Amino acid sequence: MTDFSKFFDANAFRNGVDFSKLIEMNTQTLAALQEAGAIWAEGSKKLAERQAELARTQLEATTESAKELATVKGVEAYFSKQTELLKTSFEKALENTRELAEIAGKTSTEAGNILTKQMLSNVDALTQSTRKTAETKSAAAASSKK
Repeated sequence: MTDFSKFFDANAFRNGVDFSKLIEMNTQTLAALQEAGAIWAEGSKKLAERQAELARTQLEATTESAKELATVKGVEAYFSKQTELLKTSFEKALENTRELAEIAGKTSTEAGNILTKQMLSNVDALTQSTRKTAETKSAAAASSKK
C-alpha cells in the first residue's frame, strides 16, 4: 500500500525547491507583464487615435459626397454617381480596416512575444531545477547504498 503522506511532506518539497530561483522567476515574470502591458497600452492608444482620425476623415468624405450628389442632375447620373461614391467609400473602409487590424496585430504580437519568451524561460528554469534536484537525490541515494 502507498503512503500518500509522502506526497505532501513539506520538508521534501522545501528540499527540492530553490526558492530564490522562484522569486527571481516571479520578479522577471512581473517585469515581462509590465513591459507587455505598456506595449499593449501604447498600441491601444495608437489604435484609438488612428480610429478617431479615420472617422474624422470619413465624415469629411461623406459630407463631400453628399455635396457632390446634391449637384448631380438626372436620375441616371444620380445613381451612377451614388454607385461610384459607394464603391470608393467601401474600398476606403476595407483599407482602413486592414490598417487598424495591422496596428492591433502588431501590438498583440509584440506583447505576446515578450510573455512567451518569459514563460519559456520559466519552463527552462523549472526543468533545470527539477533535473538538478533529481540528480542530487539520485547521487545521495547512490552514496547511501554504498
